[in-house]
Amino acid sequence: MSTWTVGSGKTYSTIQGALDALYTAVTTTTFTATQTIEVYDGTYLETATPNTGLNPTATYRLVITAATGNTPIIDGESTRTNGIYINAINYVTVSGLTCKSNVSHGIIFYASSNYGTAYNNICYSNGAGIRCHSSTNGIVYNNTCYSNSTNGIFFYSSTSGTSYGNTCYSNGTNGIYFSKDSDTGIVYSNFCYSNVVGIRFYSNTTSLIYNNLCKGNTSVGIYLNSYSLYASVYNNTSYGDTNSIYFAIGSSQGTVKNNIAWCYSVSGYAIYVGSSTGFVSDNNNFYKTGTAKTGYWVGTDCTTLVDWKTASGQDPHSISADPLFINAGGTTAIDYKVPDSSPCKNKGINLNSIFTTDYFGSLRYTNWDIGFYETSRDEVMLTKSIFSWTETKPAGGVNKQWVACDSDSDGSNLIVSETSGSGGGRIYTSSDSGVNWTERRPVGDVNRYWYTCASDSTGTNLLACCGAYGYPGRIYTSSDGGVNWTERRPVGDVDKIWNIGDSDNDGSNLIVAEVSGVGGGRLYTSSDFGVNWAERRPAGDANKNWVCCASDSTGTNLIAGVYNGGLYTSSNSGIDWTLRVGVAAWICCTTDSDGSVFIAGIGGSYYGRLYISYDSGVNWTETKPAGVADKSWSFCTSNYDGSILCAGEGRGVVEGGRLYTSINGGITWKEQFPLIWGFNENWYCSSSDYTGSNLIVGYINRGRLHIGRRRTIVASKTVGSETLIGIKYL
Repeated sequence: MSTWTVGSGKTYSTIQGALDALYTAVTTTTFTATQTIEVYDGTYLETATPNTGLNPTATYRLVITAATGNTPIIDGESTRTNGIYINAINYVTVSGLTCKSNVSHGIIFYASSNYGTAYNNICYSNGAGIRCHSSTNGIVYNNTCYSNSTNGIFFYSSTSGTSYGNTCYSNGTNGIYFSKDSDTGIVYSNFCYSNVVGIRFYSNTTSLIYNNLCKGNTSVGIYLNSYSLYASVYNNTSYGDTNSIYFAIGSSQGTVKNNIAWCYSVSGYAIYVGSSTGFVSDNNNFYKTGTAKTGYWVGTDCTTLVDWKTASGQDPHSISADPLFINAGGTTAIDYKVPDSSPCKNKGINLNSIFTTDYFGSLRYTNWDIGFYETSRDEVMLTKSIFSWTETKPAGGVNKQWVACDSDSDGSNLIVSETSGSGGGRIYTSSDSGVNWTERRPVGDVNRYWYTCASDSTGTNLLACCGAYGYPGRIYTSSDGGVNWTERRPVGDVDKIWNIGDSDNDGSNLIVAEVSGVGGGRLYTSSDFGVNWAERRPAGDANKNWVCCASDSTGTNLIAGVYNGGLYTSSNSGIDWTLRVGVAAWICCTTDSDGSVFIAGIGGSYYGRLYISYDSGVNWTETKPAGVADKSWSFCTSNYDGSILCAGEGRGVVEGGRLYTSINGGITWKEQFPLIWGFNENWYCSSSDYTGSNLIVGYINRGRLHIGRRRTIVASKTVGSETLIGIKYL
């Protein structure tokens, strides 16, 4: 691979300059290596257009991408036509860029730019976000497109295009639009809200639309417009769209199965069919409230589901019932999951021959659910634990006061710390998922009260903090997996009781909190791996007992809590803060990878409860792992999307502490039993890998560490009326 770097101090100052140099070097010869234009942070006032003579291949593509950890911006200043303009070049990838304020498009693949790929881009305030025009086999995924004057994502006369995993909102016309002759298009697992139309197909044939979430679109959620033939609409969820699923006159041969369509518009329809030819529909939940109607069938309004069934002769197995979304009206996809008690559970038809997962990537089972989400089956089969636990012994067979642990993205690289003994404890790392451990010595062969440790996503960049009353407190970072350490000094050469800290995905953005002194402490962030620090003041210029804090994967969305104080969040790396919840003994908090899901727990002498927010801290709901009992919650942890959670409480051996996990975002919880003797323990720390497949948990008093591996169903077994398919490790 050849790399052409762009940015301040790099080889090229503009993207176009790097592209021009590339063409000078390779001209029209067929690529024999991938050519990567690597763009670093900065605002680029240009339109980047590769020379049409370039000749990438399926094996060796042209890649225009943000450098790792960078978020470069292409700003059209409302004068330039396009941000990235690919014209008549096959096999081009565009990723990680922010394109804004372009008159026509943020990114466009134009005129036979076949096999183009755009992913992880942000496009806003353009004419349209991302467009494939007369180009086949385009793939557009995991992009965010919003506030564009027309479409978020637009396929025009582009066959065999695929759009998935995108978030499109507040666009002037359509969130995702497959226009004329964009046949055999596939649209799945997208979240489209607050557009005029969420997902629209116009005059196409053989489209596949599944596992999408459409919410609050002012005209239609999913719109098959003007002779869109043979469209298959499966397992989508529509909430609050003026019309949920709409087949216009001339759009025939459609199939609608396993969808939730909740319509409450004054004059809207859950299902609208203008042409009856070849139309098939069943196993849906068409739910309407207020004066909305269930359906429209070729000239006939159908107020109720019975009316719809009578007029259409369709949907013999469909229902009309409140799906019991966990937070109807919420702003995140998790809000539209449903619990096990939902009437949508097991009411769908099995479509495994077409697709096998839900919106979140979880496997669907034998008896499918209706909607974009498949409720978990793990707890049906596993009567005691959904995790298999193994003790791991960094310090041999010795009990230790394990107070902190963290994991990289796949659970292979771990870091743990302890405070055993009157003089403190030690730090250990493992590179083989806890099988073997190495002691690490940031301060040499000295015991310290290591109260917190954190890791980036690879286990390379580490953070460790220590301190206790009467003992020196310092911060250390490592850039080589714990082999070597550097002391960091947010407050200069001063000892502090550094109680908690966290790291983003690459270790560059750090947050630490301290509780020094009788009156409390301060909060600090770093954006350069701990070299420099900025004091942050969520509560103004006041000392506080900061006892918990957490960061999302980019260091942008933060949460911090005060013991006997408030719970605060920030959406701009700690510059500004919002008080979310008032005075309580906030002991623990965590976030998912993008800061949309926060979890926080109350402990200490207060009546301890656990709370979860699905909208970045705006609204909170109590979640009850221990039922209605008060608990002293000491930690909580989350996987990347907030679906897999772990929480522990630690009131000691006498009063008893328990450990709980949830595999459905906190809707239900399962008590875990890592200890073979089943005693209550003082659970103190936990961490999850990216997917939630691997956990590490630790406790004090009889202190030990345990590794948990999540199990799912794979072999045939019947429980009641449900046929389950065995057990395997994820």
